Amino acid sequence: MSETKCKLFETKLTTGQLICINKMIAEKRLTLKKDNLISDFTKGRTVNVKDLFVNEATDIIRFLKEFKHDSVYEPAL
Repeated sequence: MSETKCKLFETKLTTGQLICINKMIAEKRLTLKKDNLISDFTKGRTVNVKDLFVNEATDIIRFLKEFKHDSVYEPAL
């Protein structure tokens, strides 16, 4: 089965994950880079947090937990 076809059967993120991601992005002062961050983690599939799959949301939350306030996020090119 292709990767695209498998994505159709993945579970959307939970309400808790949605709230957590948006809160952490605001706390880490990454609001202006939010679209780039989401796009990087979804490989360009979406820039909307609501469209994330559970596994993508989990990866973003892990990244944000490790992200330091004084760090600079550089989007992938």
